[in-house]
Amino acid sequence: MRPPVFSKMKKEDIIGIAEIVRQLNCDQARAVVKSLMSTDYAIIEGFPGSGKTSTLVVLIRCLIYLGRTVLVTSHTHSAIDNLLSKLVEYIDENNILRLGQQTSVKKSLQHLTLEAKLSKCTGTAKASLMQHILKETPIVACTCLGVSTNLLFSYRRFSMTVVDEASLVLEPTILPAIAASDSFILVGDHRQLTPLVCSKQARHEGMAKSLLERLTVHHSAVITLHSQYRMNRPIAELSSALFYENKLRCANNIIAEAVLTNLASDLISDGFHFKAYKLCISSLLNDAVVFVDTQSYKNPSFRATFSTFGEVTNTGELEFIGGLCKLFIKLGLSVNDLGVISVYRYHAERLRRIVQAGIEVNTVDQYQGRDKSIIVLSFVWTGEAENRKSELLADCRRINVAITRAKYKLILVGCQKSLSSYPAVSAVINAIPKECVTKLQE
Repeated sequence: MRPPVFSKMKKEDIIGIAEIVRQLNCDQARAVVKSLMSTDYAIIEGFPGSGKTSTLVVLIRCLIYLGRTVLVTSHTHSAIDNLLSKLVEYIDENNILRLGQQTSVKKSLQHLTLEAKLSKCTGTAKASLMQHILKETPIVACTCLGVSTNLLFSYRRFSMTVVDEASLVLEPTILPAIAASDSFILVGDHRQLTPLVCSKQARHEGMAKSLLERLTVHHSAVITLHSQYRMNRPIAELSSALFYENKLRCANNIIAEAVLTNLASDLISDGFHFKAYKLCISSLLNDAVVFVDTQSYKNPSFRATFSTFGEVTNTGELEFIGGLCKLFIKLGLSVNDLGVISVYRYHAERLRRIVQAGIEVNTVDQYQGRDKSIIVLSFVWTGEAENRKSELLADCRRINVAITRAKYKLILVGCQKSLSSYPAVSAVINAIPKECVTKLQE
């Protein structure tokens, strides 16, 4: 595909949108203006926590101000609803149509669906209103898959398609959405998760490479959001150095120096794994990233095991993380501030049965786009795992997602010796200060 083409904006349009754009930082404002100047396509590359959603809300508001129409799409309903939840604070609900089954739409947004908008009409009035809504509503939101199956897109075109989390969408799935508009904006981060492709051969042939990643070869197309508002300095620097060529930066000193507060850490007493737990609950900025080495080769209970169906889990890590979560709650942390990530689904299911209700436990893939004050990451896999190799741990993008979900505290749990076989994981562990690495004893 050829490089993008940009046109100049009219002076009166620039003046008109100035107040809307004013709330953004320089990178975000540049992304909005360049997107508005695009005659065919542009890419907003948003690093973790860089405010992609806030930027898109402002872009859509500007498009509506300029009298344009917008198709908002993504690979999941949750991604669309996350964007619309913020957009409805600024845009009249009559200007937004959410396509899709009501059961798939967030409850607070179901009034935006066609079914809800037509619920009070009958007969010819209903048919007339439906035609008006479908043809005239300036903002239409629908999943990429929904675009390919909804008849609306066979006869209606839009000024622009905005694709959120575009790095996760398969190329054949995204094409109908971008074909429905005069121009399109792809938003995402190709250094994080790619489209899910089960076939090894298909991945080898390039099917897992998103359109966003393909188009980033045209540097003029890309506007990058460097400043992040999520992670404190130690957590951000870890990902920045390993995955972003040191270009990921904290937006301000308040973000950079944010730490856990109001933890009654004096309540912890001597006991099993005392040293490790003490480091894990430390609220010091220098202790923001911690690695707990389970030394599985010395501690049999921390060795990975397989179910009869080949599902992997680690009983030792389950018990350690369960105890750690219990301790955080005892010290006054809200369950909403604590998240647990497992590289493996079966292990995540077992963790949910152990930790307190309300603590979100999920896989890396399910945590993309989300964050918590504290993240505990269970690597699960060990060298004794029947001499198998883990494809998931070999994926540097998945590791990048996992270590960029925490705001104030990132706790990694696994066997360092076993994980040294995986370059991305090994690089993360080696980048953690020695004083923030603790070993579990037999």
